[in-house]
Amino acid sequence: MIDAFTMSYDASVKCKKQDVKGLIHHNAREVDMQNGINLNHSNECIDTDRTMNNRTYFYNQKKKYFEECRNVQQIYDSLDERLKCVKRPLRKDAVVLRSMVLQLDPEWYKEHYSEKEKLYSYDCMIDWVCDTFGENNIISFSIHEDETNPHIHVSFCPVTSDGRLSQKDFIDKFKLKQQHQSLRRYMIEQGFDIELENRKSGDYTRRLSVEEYKDLAELRAEQELLDSSFRYNVQRDKELQCKETDLSCREETLRQKETEFADRVQDFLIESENIRQSLMEMANEYWAKPDEENALVKFVKKCSSHGTSLYDIYLRQQKVEKEQADKKMLRQKEQLEHFKEITRKSYYNDYNNSFQLY
Repeated sequence: MIDAFTMSYDASVKCKKQDVKGLIHHNAREVDMQNGINLNHSNECIDTDRTMNNRTYFYNQKKKYFEECRNVQQIYDSLDERLKCVKRPLRKDAVVLRSMVLQLDPEWYKEHYSEKEKLYSYDCMIDWVCDTFGENNIISFSIHEDETNPHIHVSFCPVTSDGRLSQKDFIDKFKLKQQHQSLRRYMIEQGFDIELENRKSGDYTRRLSVEEYKDLAELRAEQELLDSSFRYNVQRDKELQCKETDLSCREETLRQKETEFADRVQDFLIESENIRQSLMEMANEYWAKPDEENALVKFVKKCSSHGTSLYDIYLRQQKVEKEQADKKMLRQKEQLEHFKEITRKSYYNDYNNSFQLY
């Protein structure tokens, strides 16, 4: 017979909102089985023939007590209700659940194998959890008896009394050490022969059996995968937000340039129309009174004041005269070709009286 037994307590697994599903289905696997949902678990120590011996309970936030879970949705609802008490909006990387594993020395169950004694050990561990972290923060707990040694998984939502979601208010290195001692003392007070100190210390202390370590390793591997995916998605979100901000700035700059361009075009059209009307008035005034004294001087001054040079007017007039000369030359060329044709036909007596003289 062993004089004193060990007590294992682990609270290292953290779950963000997107990690909750995997944790709940792992812990409440007998509930899924009852509802015809059979999920594959990587832990080889799980004996599915004994999974129905497991029991899962959720905290009814409205009725303020624990009830046996019949559907995993009840656990989700309990978590959602508890998170409604948080006063500030949740961050994307907020830890909404801490998963705890509590296990009494497997040797104790070999000596105390009655159902009544086992239930008493479970009740004592859950009572300590509720006293330490707050009953309404214990979203659910599962008693696993389908592995080599019985143990309890607890899903804890770290909401403070003043409405903050803060795991650090409940769990850090110093508090964990205190909680190890507190749990052992509590179990001793309840009549269990528990060693007060750890048998070993350090990061590699073996607190669980091989089977429970495999179970815990599975959860940690899933968490690491989800954390990696979450970090990638956060980085992608930041990149997309930067690109979206840059695109919005560019679109705003383009809109401003379009507005400025439209205003400049409108101003140009108005100014052009004003110049056209002024030139028409000046031209009419000049040609109506060509012999008036200083009429040409007035015309030149008006043109200069409106930014229109005489050279521009000269070029436009030259263009008109050139077009007229080109048309006249083309006409003369056509006549020449026509007379050439008449001469050719007369030479060969191949003409008739139907040709037209110019």
